[in-house]
Amino acid sequence: MTKQIKEIVVYKNEEYGVNDTPLDPYMDRIVEKKIDILLCTDCWRGYRGYWEIRDDKLYLNQLEERGVFFDFPSCSDLDIFAGWYSGEINIPTGKEIKCNFRDEPHNHEEYLVLEFKNGVLQNSRIRDNRGYKGSLPDQFS
Repeated sequence: MTKQIKEIVVYKNEEYGVNDTPLDPYMDRIVEKKIDILLCTDCWRGYRGYWEIRDDKLYLNQLEERGVFFDFPSCSDLDIFAGWYSGEINIPTGKEIKCNFRDEPHNHEEYLVLEFKNGVLQNSRIRDNRGYKGSLPDQFS
């Protein structure tokens, strides 16, 4: 199993690699997936998004096609408000404590968890994983 490339998020002028994929809900609605050919095993979703959080809103700044799953061109210099996205973006802020090919929610000591509703930042909190003892993701819900 190949470790998947991360989405890039800029928050407070710092760039982070994250496993969350805010574009997925939008793409699931509008794009017909093609799964007959796979050229990029490190990106099963077929794209990589570059995001920015500014004025407490989430924006898609660039979209890079990675494989042949979707019919869309790679786009740079975008500035699209992500009003479709409600969910979390988990930014690793602590040192890596578990390295494996699965991007699990407890691979780092700490995460900055950003909660969005319709593309607007609602809350932020720190999730401390140093006491993590199991393997069930529901410990973090």
